[in-house]
Amino acid sequence: MRQNSTQRTDLITTGERDKWDKEIDASRKEREKFTDLGMKTLKRYAADDKMKGSVDYNLFFSTVETKQAAIYARTPQPDISRRNSDADDDVSRVAAMLLQRTISTELDIEGFDQKFSQITFDRLVPGLGVGWLRLEQDLDEPQFDPLTGQQFIPVKDELAYIDYVGWNDFFWAPCKTWGECPWVARRVQMTKDAVKDAFPHLTEDQLNDLSFQEQNSGKQYNKDKIQTQFGTQKLIEVFEIWDKTREVVIWYTESLDVPLDVVDDTMQFDGFFPTPLPPLCRTTTASTTPISDFKLLQDLYNELDNLNTRITNLQRSLQLKWAYDQSNKELADLFTSTKELQGVPVKDWAVFKSEKGGIAGSMEFAPLEMQVMAYRELLGAREQIKQQIYEIEGISDILRGAATPYETATATQAKTAFSSTRISVMQRQVAEYIAALLRLKAHVITKFYKPETILERAGTLAQSDQPLLMPAIQLLKNEQMRNLKLNVSVDSIQLENWNQQSQERISLVKTVGDLIAQSLPAIQQVPELAPLMMKMVQFGVAGFKGADVVEGEIDAFLNQLVQKTAQGAQQPPEPTPEQVKAQAAQQTQQAMLAKTQMQEQTKLQVAQLEASLKSRDQEIEMLKAQIKAQEVQHNIQHDNDRLMMDRVDGAHKQAMDRNPGPGAL
Repeated sequence: MRQNSTQRTDLITTGERDKWDKEIDASRKEREKFTDLGMKTLKRYAADDKMKGSVDYNLFFSTVETKQAAIYARTPQPDISRRNSDADDDVSRVAAMLLQRTISTELDIEGFDQKFSQITFDRLVPGLGVGWLRLEQDLDEPQFDPLTGQQFIPVKDELAYIDYVGWNDFFWAPCKTWGECPWVARRVQMTKDAVKDAFPHLTEDQLNDLSFQEQNSGKQYNKDKIQTQFGTQKLIEVFEIWDKTREVVIWYTESLDVPLDVVDDTMQFDGFFPTPLPPLCRTTTASTTPISDFKLLQDLYNELDNLNTRITNLQRSLQLKWAYDQSNKELADLFTSTKELQGVPVKDWAVFKSEKGGIAGSMEFAPLEMQVMAYRELLGAREQIKQQIYEIEGISDILRGAATPYETATATQAKTAFSSTRISVMQRQVAEYIAALLRLKAHVITKFYKPETILERAGTLAQSDQPLLMPAIQLLKNEQMRNLKLNVSVDSIQLENWNQQSQERISLVKTVGDLIAQSLPAIQQVPELAPLMMKMVQFGVAGFKGADVVEGEIDAFLNQLVQKTAQGAQQPPEPTPEQVKAQAAQQTQQAMLAKTQMQEQTKLQVAQLEASLKSRDQEIEMLKAQIKAQEVQHNIQHDNDRLMMDRVDGAHKQAMDRNPGPGAL
């Protein structure tokens, strides 16, 4: 999907189309020799250019494979860090981690390895490798902002792709240096449906005017493009042109009288172009036309083929042939059909031996000394040509995995240094080009991505860094890459060196441990040094590669240590031994005095308790007497009550006796 931007209807004209007809044609002519040689070089690599009767020695294939393995071996690990390495700038550190993790995740998602392997192949064979940044966004249905009322299109998903651009699909303005280049373009083959999706404003008549053709050997519509032999899809070539002078992007095809579209630039890349300039190639200061490695060595490769053809012909002539006495036809079978430990019969052996001189006198071998000598000389000459190629290419026997018997360690080290010196230049160029591509990718991520996309692809950070996530996202959105720097080391694109990674981690752990161990005694003696010493530890840790992962945890530990030190500084200093002794004596005296006071107080309390107990005993005796008196009184009352009851019963009986009742009549 193309980024939304303002359409330049004033440039969708016939004149604009004619302008780019001329510009593209000029670019073709400028690089015509390079393109022709590039086609031949590809055939040479694939052994498709054999002349009749020749025997190629395809050393070019071998050198390309060796160099490609040496300059790029695995997906790069970008190193994004704070531009000024400020140990206090934790927000920038977390922002760098987020961006670094997001890029690493996307390199795996988009299959960067395969695409960059194609780029390095184009650099080593035809001589020009090109990558191109493209933002792809999956848009949702249009919505309205409830606050502003304006319509906007939300983004469901997004990815900044690094596209591989074929060496002969990349065009640029003829210029002396890449800094002077006013425009670059890439050629893309598109189906009719793809054109409709990319340019929805085109009318049906304009679509019908486009020349969609089948890509096959019968219709060579492409002037300089490598294409399939029997493709059946109908395609059209569309040029995506970035015009730096006017800061516009043009989509143009040769079969339409006006450009497909012209829009203002919205990407705002540093340097304007969506591809790093210079591309991955070798040039001089007089021209931007690439110079392939094969061009510098084609005479030697051709000479190698000629020598190999001669060697092969001589090898075929090195056959055991002989002449023999026709009268002894049995000798013809001596070296042909005779089996091991088996002879041939000879008639009249005595005559054959004495008169004809036996086998030596009856047959003679054709001489081969001159052919063998020439064969050996040609083998030596071929080795010399190969060594010349290796010297120019910078490929030593160490790099090729070859070893010389009984070679000294000094000689091996010298060859290794020679190899690394020559190849390291190309390795550095490749690493720098990858870094330039990833800077463009980082620009797209920080400028266009939603915060949710960055957080999702960055994964989970350490707990100590969680509070800094949103400030870090805000920093990426506001400052983009101005506060950060991105590099790609040569080591990160070579095969992983586990020993080196282990040593780096061990070195980090050891350094942190040593710094803290050296700082603690000084802090204990002079607590005011704690903030300074901790800053020095943070500064030392910040310089280590990969330390950003644990730097937050280290900072949290150091802050806690500083706080504890500050709290300890507020407490009174520890007493001297004399003070401790005097304090102990004072405490002993105080303890003895307290003991005496406690004893006197205890005696007093015992006396008080005894008096209290005596008084309580008296109270108990009095209480007992009262109870006794109450019991006597109670008994008297009881006797009185009993006497009264007896009196009442007697009176009642007398009354009954005097009045017997009705029954007595």
